[in-house]
Amino acid sequence: MAKQIDLFTNRGHGGKRINAGRPRKDRSVQLHVARPEFSARHPLHVDVKLVKGLPSLRTKGRFKIVKAAIRKARSKGLRVVHFCVQSTHIHLMIESGGKRELGVGMQSFCTSIARGLNFALGRRGKVFRDRYYLHVLKTPTEVRNALVYIFLNYAKHTRVPNRFDPYSTLVVFKDKVKLGLARVNTHCMFPDVQARARFKDQLHELLAPPDTWYLKVGWKRAK
Repeated sequence: MAKQIDLFTNRGHGGKRINAGRPRKDRSVQLHVARPEFSARHPLHVDVKLVKGLPSLRTKGRFKIVKAAIRKARSKGLRVVHFCVQSTHIHLMIESGGKRELGVGMQSFCTSIARGLNFALGRRGKVFRDRYYLHVLKTPTEVRNALVYIFLNYAKHTRVPNRFDPYSTLVVFKDKVKLGLARVNTHCMFPDVQARARFKDQLHELLAPPDTWYLKVGWKRAK
């Protein structure tokens, strides 16, 4: 008599399997999963990326679009403490009271940039690659590392150590020595003292002063 095949113990074919299905083309794209919960006492590192093919954000005109978006988003409750603008992406250090407040502020920020860029470039269509990347900073060391990452992101991309990024907010950061950035010359990209002062005044209008313990003093206790 032929032996009956047990369909339920045959694990070789069929059924749901790990990594089954068509592979993702771009693993850097953020999946549409639920955002992590976070406390208002924890700062946030947010990264938004442009779609491929758009020109660099690092021009005076496009930088104005980003600054205008930050200003508008602040009126919606988005507290941007520091930021840097790279060619294809933007890093933000944010404080937020909760997921809903962050969502409203980031929607305003991204929408303003998309409309501004499309108008300036005479185009239509998608501007950002995917959902923004969110990292909740839960320790003084994470906060310190995120600040260094934001301020030296341009130096990292250009492979020039301690290179100052004029499209960042380092020029208004008061504790460069404590952060280990004393060698970064924040004067080199400005034609005169008045230009540097005007730029600092513009940033002060955009940025929210740090309110969390981690961004006030906590990062200074990082090991």
